[in-house]
Amino acid sequence: MKDHKVMWLNATEELRETGRWALSVACAPGLDRDALVEAAGLRSKSYCASDVETIREASFDVEPDETPHALLMLGPAPDEVPESWLVNAALWDAVRVLFHGPYPNPGYAGGQP
Repeated sequence: MKDHKVMWLNATEELRETGRWALSVACAPGLDRDALVEAAGLRSKSYCASDVETIREASFDVEPDETPHALLMLGPAPDEVPESWLVNAALWDAVRVLFHGPYPNPGYAGGQP
């Protein structure tokens, strides 16, 4: 359930900032997982990974932004920010199964869990 709440927080922040119902993700063609984590400056102790093909096969889309940033599009934006991640529990379940891990972050220097 922790993953679900983190995804909800990420999506609601994106909705408030840009009006798009999406998850902020790292994505860059040709980079392996560790190189992508390094390029993205990920500071957490671990991360989960997927690939664009898997995400698109599940009827979601990935829109590139400034490399290595992209948006995993969740569908049409709701009219208002949902009050709880529980409102979209089925959505978070559908997204979570697309990711594998967690994997240890090779560049973790402490700080965030």
